[in-house]
Amino acid sequence: RHGQMGEALKHDFPRLQPASIEDDRVISIACYGPSLSDTWQDISPPIITVSGALHYLAERGVKTDFHVDMDPRSHKIKHITPPVDGVHYIMASVCPPETWDILKGQKVTLFHVYSCKETETWIRQNDFGQIMVRPGSTVGMAAIHIGGLLGYRRFEIHGMDGSIRDGKRHAGPHYGHL
Repeated sequence: RHGQMGEALKHDFPRLQPASIEDDRVISIACYGPSLSDTWQDISPPIITVSGALHYLAERGVKTDFHVDMDPRSHKIKHITPPVDGVHYIMASVCPPETWDILKGQKVTLFHVYSCKETETWIRQNDFGQIMVRPGSTVGMAAIHIGGLLGYRRFEIHGMDGSIRDGKRHAGPHYGHL
């Protein structure tokens, strides 16, 4: 993962910087659980998507403001292919190196995500002074952290059910379970 982080730094993307939190700012987070198919029409902007929710909403004419990803596995780039114009991609530096070619010409901001106990030292040595997000193992939790760093205090969350409905774990195709 640290090798992938080094590859991301070569692209010189701006780094995520914390904004002042404002009590009245609300942001919607669209995750990709099966319940997204029940509530997608109720999502209010601004919107952060994760995983397959980006294309799921785009196919339904819903404009996404931000997309967050933090998965280091190469097959997950299918969720950002093709890029959706106008979306601000807030991507973890651990994302696969192919990510940066796919997002060429898009608005991209980089952040670091905790991978192991050595990650903090790696950031200090290679990208001193930058933020490290510690969301646990789900990109939905990362989106909440990112929303807070963007200055939002209130969250409307869709599709973060992590359940199985009708034999499906997601609202549509997913590439994380091969």
